[in-house]
Amino acid sequence: SLIGAAAISGAAVAPSMGRLNLKTTNALLAAFNARLGVWVPNPASAKQDRMAAPRVINMFKEIFGVYGNTDPNVYATDGGHWENLGMVELIRKKCDLIIAIDTSGDLPGTYRAFKDAIALSFLECEATIEIDESEWNAMVPGEDGLVPRNFVRGTIVYDDDTEGELLYVKAAVSRSTPLAVQRYAAGDRTFPNYSTANQMLSDTQLTNLFKLGFASM
Repeated sequence: SLIGAAAISGAAVAPSMGRLNLKTTNALLAAFNARLGVWVPNPASAKQDRMAAPRVINMFKEIFGVYGNTDPNVYATDGGHWENLGMVELIRKKCDLIIAIDTSGDLPGTYRAFKDAIALSFLECEATIEIDESEWNAMVPGEDGLVPRNFVRGTIVYDDDTEGELLYVKAAVSRSTPLAVQRYAAGDRTFPNYSTANQMLSDTQLTNLFKLGFASM
């Protein structure tokens, strides 16, 4: 289900975390069941059975870090362990238009998740992302912490010289954000970059996050 997929995508701690390999700690996470990943039916398996439950052997696969691309079940966890925006997989498919929505908790003005995705797109797909300097400048926060606007447009040049469009939207307070949200952000310098470790946001914090997301899009 959509809700189930959303829950799996937030699995922050797991024995298999892509580029964030914890080495021997992975085995401990699996052995003590201190992980949030989920075994799901593998679409690439010839023996796919949506009702097949993961077996005990799957636990040993987690402990030893051995995973098969065609096994009946595949280990699913947070995609951010590889690349936080999901851009690279869309670039691999050579989409004509990609809309990347960034709600990661990067420090204001750093856009680390976006820059990581740009670098990984080149390394894995040999695709370059061209963004004019004027577009980047529009995302630089001022002394008041506000950005002129919270999106940039760019061009994706694929390895076969075909091109695609990129629209990147960042959850940042801009000068066009409703004044009520701007005022709230002025009093809460952490907004909207709350840590995912904070699972006890107040109604006011959540309401302003919703309003910012709606205004940003």
